[in-house]
Amino acid sequence: MAPAGPFTPDECAELSGLVPHLRRAIYIQSHLVHAADQQATRLAFSGVSRHVLLLTDKHVIAEIDPPLASLLTLRVGDGIGDGALGRTISAAIASGEPVALEWPGNDSAAPANLLCQARTLEPNRFGRFATGPVPTHAVHITELEQTPPIAFEAIADLYRLTPTELRVLRDAIEHGDLVGIGERVGMARATTRTHLHRIYDKTRTGSFVGLSNLAHRFARLTPE
Repeated sequence: MAPAGPFTPDECAELSGLVPHLRRAIYIQSHLVHAADQQATRLAFSGVSRHVLLLTDKHVIAEIDPPLASLLTLRVGDGIGDGALGRTISAAIASGEPVALEWPGNDSAAPANLLCQARTLEPNRFGRFATGPVPTHAVHITELEQTPPIAFEAIADLYRLTPTELRVLRDAIEHGDLVGIGERVGMARATTRTHLHRIYDKTRTGSFVGLSNLAHRFARLTPE
């Protein structure tokens, strides 16, 4: 089949008439996708101690979740500045490595130790048709004092712990005290020691330090 020839003047005129409609369709689609991305972000980070903000290439905030906005007293459209926060985020973006920050707090939030991690976002899929600020980096900020809850049942399922071993595991990790387990769960100290060693064997951790490290890798995304 022979290739079609060039457009005729009439066809060019018809295509020109379609351009405004195509631009409007792309404009609407970009807004719908943007709204869906916002909702997905809110759902993904609801109830966790890790927050997210999106920055433009000028380090202006394009999106920020409400808890983080309250903690940092920032809002969409603000620049991150060149203070301690701005320097920390800039360092995380430049290095690609986590950077810690001792946040002094403010009238609405207590001081906190924060860990900032950044990643580069893919170019906007709608190019010049997109509206509003275009994010180029996502910055994840974790409040280090907020220990995430642990999925103890998942540990028990994976390593085939008995219900009693699960009780001992939960108590040991939550209290960080091996001596008082028996009193708290209602069993003799020698019995709790036996259960602990069985847990060490099943999880192949060998010690409470190893068990604690393992348990904290089972952090939940949302509070129990």
